[in-house]
Amino acid sequence: MVHLKSGAVGSKILLTTRDRKVVEIMKSRHIFKLGMLSEAESWSLFLKSSGWVEEDLGSDYIKVGKVILNRCSGVPLAIRTLGGILYENKKISIWKAIGQSDLWTDESIEDRVFASLKLSFIHLPDELKQCFTLCSIFPKGTKIYKDRLISQWVAHGFINSMNGMQPEDIGSGYFDSLVKVGFLQDPSKDWLTEQLVCKMHDLIHDLSRHILQDEVVTCPPSNMIANHTQRCRYLSTTSCPEKVHRNSFHKAHALFISGGNPKFDKPVKKSSSVRSVVLDYTENTPFPQFTLKFEYIGYLEIHKLGCTKFLEAISSCWNLQSLHLISCNGLVVLPDSIGKLKKLRILEVEFCL
Repeated sequence: MVHLKSGAVGSKILLTTRDRKVVEIMKSRHIFKLGMLSEAESWSLFLKSSGWVEEDLGSDYIKVGKVILNRCSGVPLAIRTLGGILYENKKISIWKAIGQSDLWTDESIEDRVFASLKLSFIHLPDELKQCFTLCSIFPKGTKIYKDRLISQWVAHGFINSMNGMQPEDIGSGYFDSLVKVGFLQDPSKDWLTEQLVCKMHDLIHDLSRHILQDEVVTCPPSNMIANHTQRCRYLSTTSCPEKVHRNSFHKAHALFISGGNPKFDKPVKKSSSVRSVVLDYTENTPFPQFTLKFEYIGYLEIHKLGCTKFLEAISSCWNLQSLHLISCNGLVVLPDSIGKLKKLRILEVEFCL
């Protein structure tokens, strides 16, 4: 809504939704129900999203491609995603395998769309699969910053230097590939930070969590002490209860916590599993001491840290490669011990006084 503050008199909001209940709640005056794309429109979108030129495709590719598009039921998301995958996989055998997959057996449009997304994931290169599934930790609708995401991939060991290239440069290529296939969408410059940001379509987000199943947990406060949080790989919570079991994060590889600082029932034990932590607090919050227990943490991002000086003890995080301090009002001093972080490659201090 912030963009409307500079809008001209008479500006209007165009709302799009897949849920009829949203329309009823908004009491919209004019409702337009979009239809599916025709066969010709689907083929045109496929060519545009994939980068193919029809004249360059042989008759076999065109025939199989149109069979696949017919299974997409005229849904743009499914067509764009498979278009990107088919462009990267130029073997006719792969095209035929996708067209003949058993995943297409369901007749409903919703199931066919999900089948197209799942097939797109199956045919992703292995190095992109783990980069994509890490995105499952972000809540739906989250603005994803390209450079920060790449730094998390690096912290998890998903990117290795090769041929003298820096990990960030390789990660940038991975990011572009995920945009190409539609798993990350709408890359643009953030109007406030001028950093490149993107988002995930809700159905793509559902896919990422479906793939990981029990390995990713989105946890409301009431379930933070449940046993399954102690076994998951990625843990995301939008609010923390007053008391959290000290082993709740012990086996997690990545944490995304928003809302408040967790308080533990007992002192937190050291963990060698956690590689990345994002603390998206909504108000000024004391330094999260529990992060110092994560021996191999490589990425730490904190929003709205409520202190004037960062802790000297940060030097104990010897593996820290990326430190991001965002909107930490009052933070005026970084500790001398930060110089002891020999692996630190990226230090971002944004909107801090």
